[in-house]
Amino acid sequence: MLETQQPVEYSVEPTFKYTNKEPVFYTTRFPYYEDDEFVGTLAICRDVTDLEDRNRQLRVFDNSLRHNIRNDVNVLRGQGKQLKSELDGEFRTAADVIVERANVLLTTSEKSRKITTGLSDPHEPAPEDIGQLVQTLAEETAAQWPNATIDVTGPRHLVVSTTESIDSTVEELLTNAVVHNDDDTPEVDVELTVDEPWGRITVRDTGPGIPEFDKNVLESGGAIETLSHGSGL
Repeated sequence: MLETQQPVEYSVEPTFKYTNKEPVFYTTRFPYYEDDEFVGTLAICRDVTDLEDRNRQLRVFDNSLRHNIRNDVNVLRGQGKQLKSELDGEFRTAADVIVERANVLLTTSEKSRKITTGLSDPHEPAPEDIGQLVQTLAEETAAQWPNATIDVTGPRHLVVSTTESIDSTVEELLTNAVVHNDDDTPEVDVELTVDEPWGRITVRDTGPGIPEFDKNVLESGGAIETLSHGSGL
């Protein structure tokens, strides 16, 4: 920070003699100026030990829950496939629905894992060429679904400060724009723009849009009620 005169953040895990806890502190240092002259640094230190403990507990619970769900759903899917191969008519159709819904649950579980990991283990922002990233992911998505058309407009190279989750976020946006499109030939437009000091990625498609329930969850941040339909993911 002394060289760049830019704020820096880091975590500290000191060892205290008279406690069994493993304390964690987040420290942020800012440059300090007097009369427009850099004279030193100002540090803000926060004790986040309880927060880190809670995050660890959530990760353990989440991993255990998803592991059990994944195992049980795999059993259901296997049984459904077996029934499908041995039945005819409406019973075969019912077995096909079981397999399809099992696949949806497994996909939702994997999405939940990615979201939980991204929220509980945030990475420090780093430079990323989102122009090149978007172009590469658009080409990969179009190759996976040849019936889709994905157009990218804007600067070919656009370097911004972002976290590692930007890769999976853009990939998920493009995949959803194609997979959840009710058109036989989905069309997706991705626009890269610069709105100082921000870089912006806008994704538009010809599909039905985000379901109203999921949109409300995203915008309000409210809890999902028992009688609600949708995943909110």
